[in-house]
Amino acid sequence: MPADRTPIDAQATDARGFLILPVRSFSALYNLFSRTYSYRWDEAVRAGRRNAQAMRRDAYLAALEQERVLPLTRWPWEVEADPDDIDLSNPKDPYSEDRDHVRRLLQALCRRTPSFSQLITALGSAVFFGRSGAQLAWTQDTVAGEPRWVVWAWEPVHGDAI
Repeated sequence: MPADRTPIDAQATDARGFLILPVRSFSALYNLFSRTYSYRWDEAVRAGRRNAQAMRRDAYLAALEQERVLPLTRWPWEVEADPDDIDLSNPKDPYSEDRDHVRRLLQALCRRTPSFSQLITALGSAVFFGRSGAQLAWTQDTVAGEPRWVVWAWEPVHGDAI
């Protein structure tokens, strides 16, 4: 971890700054005894962990996934305010400046995320595999002159590992 950044809580993070390992998550620990969260939804895991890994490594399936997911990284994006929150009947909306400030701040925070297009690709894998996520490591940094929590690292968590 860079020396100029401080993690959320040094006691709760591993050496890389990630908050919790997936196997130590609430759902994994609780499910160990209660079997509340079903694991049967994933056909590949039901057939065997090796089959799930073989599917992930298959070149044809990877090409199909890329065909669906890679356009997500090429599209232009921006953060927009919810149209339902904007009062069009009031031309002197008292919250318009605050709304615009928050919109710009959120957009700046997203742009500071390392390898943002790769993060979108990893999250977009859910379209093809059914489930996908990312483990985020947060740190405090200055954005727009104020200290904010920003993502400084992330790791993909694949559907068969959630």
